[in-house]
Amino acid sequence: MRQFYQIGFLESLIFRVVALSALLLVHLSGSEAKASDLPGEKLSQEISSTIMSPYCPGRTLSACPSTKALELRKKIKGRAIQGQGKDEIISWLDETYGDSILAAPKAGIARLLAWTVPVIFVLVGLCLSILKARSLKRQPELAQDTLDGGGAGASKGELQTSQNEEFLSKEIAQRLGEE
Repeated sequence: MRQFYQIGFLESLIFRVVALSALLLVHLSGSEAKASDLPGEKLSQEISSTIMSPYCPGRTLSACPSTKALELRKKIKGRAIQGQGKDEIISWLDETYGDSILAAPKAGIARLLAWTVPVIFVLVGLCLSILKARSLKRQPELAQDTLDGGGAGASKGELQTSQNEEFLSKEIAQRLGEE
């Protein structure tokens, strides 16, 4: 019985040591400065995720694995640590690498036209389609009016029959005349 008590005591002691170590580790990790808490780190990460990489087409600077992209991220971080603001850093990048580095283009007349011209074309096309559909809907009515008015009281069927008879009579006369 005494051995059982000693084994339970050792397990309890080990459990307590592990639990205290875990608590101490959690406490110490909370008091250390995180990488994002360092001066300029948060701003540099924000800028890197909002601009396009000049080294990896179609990727933001933060997603580009290139060593040159890493160097550029370090330059951005250095400028942020020196106290430059987001607008200053982005204007420096724009001057250095051009407008293509901006993930969202600058607001201006070109951007306005890029959004409004397609909408205008769609609206004009829709209007033209509606007008064409209305004119096609009216054409059978006009044809019916012509048939009804041109037959001098004759019905549509009678008019078509008389036209067919005339055509057939002329065709027969021509063929008989050829023989």
